[in-house]
Amino acid sequence: MVISSPAITLLAEPNQTGLCPTDYYESFKRLFHHSRDPIASLSADNYRRTYGVKGDLSITWSSDSGQNNLVIRSTLPANHRAIQHLDNSETQTAIEKIISLVPADSALHTWVKHSGNLFHPRSGDLWAELIPAVLGQRITSKVASAQWRRLHTFCDGYIEHETLRQMSYTEFHRLGVEKARARTLLSLADAHNAIEQADTQSVEPTYQLLMTIPGIGPWTISEALRRSHGWLDAVSVGDFHLCHHVVFALTGRHRGTDGEMLELLEPFRPYRWIVVDSILRNAASPPRKSAGLPTIDIRRF
Repeated sequence: MVISSPAITLLAEPNQTGLCPTDYYESFKRLFHHSRDPIASLSADNYRRTYGVKGDLSITWSSDSGQNNLVIRSTLPANHRAIQHLDNSETQTAIEKIISLVPADSALHTWVKHSGNLFHPRSGDLWAELIPAVLGQRITSKVASAQWRRLHTFCDGYIEHETLRQMSYTEFHRLGVEKARARTLLSLADAHNAIEQADTQSVEPTYQLLMTIPGIGPWTISEALRRSHGWLDAVSVGDFHLCHHVVFALTGRHRGTDGEMLELLEPFRPYRWIVVDSILRNAASPPRKSAGLPTIDIRRF
């Protein structure tokens, strides 16, 4: 389907949605942990990402008469996960299954159907997805984003495991990362070889592998695997806001628990992330009852 090389590759994909051409901008936006991603960029017609020593990827798109025309420049292997899943056929299968389970006049039916022109890309780079996921543990997205950019600058670009392994706790502290998350990042560096091999494995064995790494749990795994592997059943259990969003959208109750969220999403396995993503993109947010997580910059201490 795709021939990967430093040269330009042209690819024309028929429109799968029956509605409009695939929205590549909004689709690739799903790969970003934060708006200011230090290893990727996104414009109206182009997505770029570096994979460090492994290579780089650039995808440019246009639409003409129902055809999605892609121009791919890549130094990655031809079978790399990131360039083998660039159509929305899998998403369409998921959407058809989900809307068959809910009333046609329901809000959820409308929200899910609105996702018909999107697809769920994969980065194929589990290592790089785990770093911002770990940094995002128990802090706000804004603070995590700043810490990720500082770490990226400290490592002089793409964060390689050898560089990370050599960092001291003092150096992490100066970047705003406390000892608990620093220890987890160092554990990732120790498990780097296994993590790299997981890029070609399915979700289930990769999930089990990640659960053996100290400091890694379901929230971090979900955040990483839905980006690296395109895991359509990912649910970020333990998220500060997610359960409230889902419970409010599906029941009208302003607050909810992870248990209630999982119970509501259970009928939609193995496509729970499609439902969650549709809610986050289309449904109103529940009323805020607190100021959220406190912002503490440990670099001052």
